[in-house]
Amino acid sequence: MRYVFSEILPWILGTVLLGFVLGWLFWRCWIWLRPNEHRDGEATRLTGRIGDLEANNRRLEAEAEALRAKVAKLEARLAAGAASSLAAKPAAAKRRAAPRVLDLVAAASVLGSKIKLDDLTVIEGIGPQIAGLLNAAGITTWRGLSKARIRALTDVLDAAGPRFRTHDPVTWPEQSRLLANGAWAEFKELTGSLRAGHR
Repeated sequence: MRYVFSEILPWILGTVLLGFVLGWLFWRCWIWLRPNEHRDGEATRLTGRIGDLEANNRRLEAEAEALRAKVAKLEARLAAGAASSLAAKPAAAKRRAAPRVLDLVAAASVLGSKIKLDDLTVIEGIGPQIAGLLNAAGITTWRGLSKARIRALTDVLDAAGPRFRTHDPVTWPEQSRLLANGAWAEFKELTGSLRAGHR
């Protein structure tokens, strides 16, 4: 029985191997015979995908064109705004070019003593040291002090140390505004009611 089995085994293995080879060949032939069907389905899918991409591309191009138009509009508005501000600047420069001349002789007669233009020590509550602090902070004129914020003035005093923190700058912008406008009588009346810059 052993002998018969050893003779049959190679035939069985050969048949199985031959079956696998033939099956593989039939399967490959089947694919080779049906390539158009497979390719047609893939081509249809890819054609649809290309159509979607082209539609997206057209949509994006339309959006880009709309954005370009918006940018052009904004640039035109910006250019128009810049041109109008440039046109307004010469007029403002002309107004600034002819500053109001203050009559310091009239100021001396009203105030009772000679004063210098933009002398910050004329203001009640400001002495030479505080005037120096304000000058160092960029406040050098009556007009500049009139536009200063109380908080900024307090910060200057606080930064100078505890000796200057006791000074109250609340009325300084008002006093300097009167001086810058040449309102000598109103300035004298206001300072007459103040003690060390306090009401």
